[in-house]
Amino acid sequence: EAVEPFGAVHANGLAELQPLPAADAAALSESRPRVCAAAFDLDAACAAGRVALVYWAPPPGERREDPEAPEVWFQDLACRWH
Repeated sequence: EAVEPFGAVHANGLAELQPLPAADAAALSESRPRVCAAAFDLDAACAAGRVALVYWAPPPGERREDPEAPEVWFQDLACRWH
């Protein structure tokens, strides 16, 4: 079975890490039944969309000792989050 390249990812350095605009974080929340607590643009050079590191807030009224692990999400050129 041949291995085919799927794409390329460039990760921003910590000094280049920028939070996503509030409207984009709100659009992320529409894709899950949770609220986006924070999201950061991971790849400023991505020409096919946007790559984000996303932290989710716990459900209302729930406190957690250990925060949920962050997730990597991709926003395509049609502005849909995957």
